[in-house]
Amino acid sequence: MKTAQKSQNQYGFALLELLIVLLIIGVLIVVILNYINVEEYTKQARDARRLNDILAVQTAILNALTTEGITLVNTANCVTCNSFAGNNSINGAGWVKFTNIKGSGLNDIIQNLPTDPVNNNTYNFSYYSNGIEFELNAVLESEKYQINAQQDGGNNLSVYERGLDLEIN
Repeated sequence: MKTAQKSQNQYGFALLELLIVLLIIGVLIVVILNYINVEEYTKQARDARRLNDILAVQTAILNALTTEGITLVNTANCVTCNSFAGNNSINGAGWVKFTNIKGSGLNDIIQNLPTDPVNNNTYNFSYYSNGIEFELNAVLESEKYQINAQQDGGNNLSVYERGLDLEIN
């Protein structure tokens, strides 16, 4: 009779043992999540996309200028020269303003003007031109990519700037 009782006690875990294991797993998850810093990695991913998008727009503009497909226009007092207020059209009516000479606009390089991953009043792409040169801007979020804004040669150390003249705005 003692043998049957002993074998019944060997099956399964006690409730207290299960709670202790779950507590240990929970503590490990919290430690790992704090170590990884998911929020910073998310900001870095958005910043990497911003850098690529700004470079693509710059390349498209330079290509169109080189092939004399567009001419730049002065964007002083332009309220739609950013991805938040403007549209994604590549024919000169989007947030990048220009006069379309040959009809293809920026179509040879990009299909649409990109939109900032957050695209609000703080984080958006902006475009400035004096009619001769241009500047593209993006506000970066992550600590890792702030060095790009500080070393891009522009006049604003907190904004990533690309273009022919980095002091238009």
